[in-house]
Amino acid sequence: MARRIASRTEAHVPYRWAGAGAVGVLCGASAALTAWGPRHHPLVTLGAAVGSVVAVMVLLGLEAADRPLGRSVRRGAMVAAAGLLVFAVVTPPRGSRDVWMYATYGRMIEHRHVSPYVTTPAQVLAQDRRAGRPRDAIFGLSAPQWRRVGSVYGPAFLGVSALWMRIAGPSPLLARLGFQGLAAGAVLFCLALLRRRRAPPAAIVLVGCHPLVVAWVVNGGHADAVIGALLLACVVGAERGRLGVAAVAGGLAAGIKATAGLGVLGLIVWVWRRHGWRRALISALTAGAVVGGPLVVAGGTEALRPLLAARTYASRSTPWQFLSWVIGRPAVPGPWVFGLIVLVGLGLALLAARGARQVDEAVGAPLVAFVLLAPYALPWYGFWALPALAGALRSLLTRAMFAVATWQVFTYAYVPRRPGWTNATFHAMALGMGGFEALVMGLILVTGFVRPRPTAA
Repeated sequence: MARRIASRTEAHVPYRWAGAGAVGVLCGASAALTAWGPRHHPLVTLGAAVGSVVAVMVLLGLEAADRPLGRSVRRGAMVAAAGLLVFAVVTPPRGSRDVWMYATYGRMIEHRHVSPYVTTPAQVLAQDRRAGRPRDAIFGLSAPQWRRVGSVYGPAFLGVSALWMRIAGPSPLLARLGFQGLAAGAVLFCLALLRRRRAPPAAIVLVGCHPLVVAWVVNGGHADAVIGALLLACVVGAERGRLGVAAVAGGLAAGIKATAGLGVLGLIVWVWRRHGWRRALISALTAGAVVGGPLVVAGGTEALRPLLAARTYASRSTPWQFLSWVIGRPAVPGPWVFGLIVLVGLGLALLAARGARQVDEAVGAPLVAFVLLAPYALPWYGFWALPALAGALRSLLTRAMFAVATWQVFTYAYVPRRPGWTNATFHAMALGMGGFEALVMGLILVTGFVRPRPTAA
């Protein structure tokens, strides 16, 4: 008997070392990208890319082989995740400059008393120049290409931005710390809920230590962290039978970014399959009221104009850009593509809600459809679905989403117009990513992301 126990322990040792190594590589990649920035040191970024892909594959493989991380590795990963989140907050944003747009919109409301839906930051700066006023430091840090457009964020989030900017005043340091701290708090909330749901240890590591989360979502202070936390709360509420709480949480997420409402669509489909059409209708009306109420107060249709104008935006790494490269001419679709996304998302939600499927996949499936099919989808959009799907780590849908999110972190890392092979490598990665997303989307649709579930004896 003692020999058998010893042999089993020795058999587990390579898996434990593999898990510990994967966690270490993932944490190292997150720390490196946060410290040096994904756009400034291409070789560091490329090394982090390869290491992260291997680490994610190892963690998913260990989960598939029923080799969970050891207790010491799990504890170390939680400590590392907390440390990485703190490091991401205290470090100035290295990649995206969205945090300064949040601060600018809040400053426009609180200090200038104008609506970011009607007035653009460029117009405020022009008024300052004509009046001979000194340039606002917060406005000066905003991205020049976004100063000429209105806010595409919901009024509830703009209200939070205005409240924080009232506290922060004109201080850029306090401004970014507030939004970065909010993102870090949202991620910690997700980790706490995942532990409470008894999610696989690998899932907690992937959500807390992934470069997408640390170097992009938290360091960039993105509102997408709050969206992911709200959608996970939506999942937990539905699992516990608190459909009202789930609908409110989903509505709040859609109130930050309208496209997050695809997760609410998945919730409604799941409620309909589990509790009937009356409960589904009540959930839909509740979520709609949470979204629509602030919109009416903020100006109704005027608050939607910037969002409607953004329908023509196209990002670097999508299947449509890959198609453009294949056919040799622009192939970016028109506004009709959102109808296609809703249709595909509805189909995936119906697949997820069948049989013994859980609500996590029903909520996450339409969001995955958006990330993989939208002409404009940035890497941090993937965080909308990752916390909700993390509890179903053996699902093909979840594995595909983590794989896509890992590569998307680096398809946006190269610096355009910089000569050399590194720039060409990242450009090829961005184009190849679009083809990979199309392949993943087809695989998900064909297989129905079937995941084995234990059956009662």
